[in-house]
Amino acid sequence: MPKGISTYLSILHYRNVLGRTYHSDFVTDGEYWGLNNAKANELLDIMHAAIVILFDGKLNFADDHPNYNVISTDISLIQPSWVPPNASFEINDASKKWTYQENYFDFIHIRWLTGIIKDWDFLYKEAYRCCEPGGWIEQLDCDVEFFCFDGTMPNESAIAQWGPIWKEVERKTGLDVNVVSSDSMDNGMKNAGFTNITSEDYYIRLSLSTRRWGALR
Repeated sequence: MPKGISTYLSILHYRNVLGRTYHSDFVTDGEYWGLNNAKANELLDIMHAAIVILFDGKLNFADDHPNYNVISTDISLIQPSWVPPNASFEINDASKKWTYQENYFDFIHIRWLTGIIKDWDFLYKEAYRCCEPGGWIEQLDCDVEFFCFDGTMPNESAIAQWGPIWKEVERKTGLDVNVVSSDSMDNGMKNAGFTNITSEDYYIRLSLSTRRWGALR
């Protein structure tokens, strides 16, 4: 069997645990805990739709910049087949050494890595190495804990206990599950050599009592 085909099949050899599928050990060495089955992918689609609305559609980068070559990376082949002609998907693990040469990108967008990366400094140093002088890096991420500003979330509720459970995961694994409030992003970018760093906080309602997408803002 040609090596290219063998590698492709290895990537598709997902781990199956209690009927749930996880990314291939060929890519992640079993380090990533997230699911990649249909329900998990549907959740990612919903989250993406919410974020696109929150940012007024500004995440449609390939459509808005047809003259740019847009490369997206993931650790599983779950991407849509219908994409703009200037967009492509590659299998790459961002937590390991990047396969791109120095000064390769002029804009790097990172998203949804909270609770996944153990060595944030290494990640940002690789991003800095692959970002051309004068280029930009942008990261969109979140904390895993839920917040209630009016005091109506009961302490015994499942959603209130969600945060402490993840903090225990953080203690046992060394994974940063609150990458926003811990300042891992700001400090990591600064340590890597990035300058002119700014950050903005956004809040998304977990439950839409008005049942209107506009309430996300």
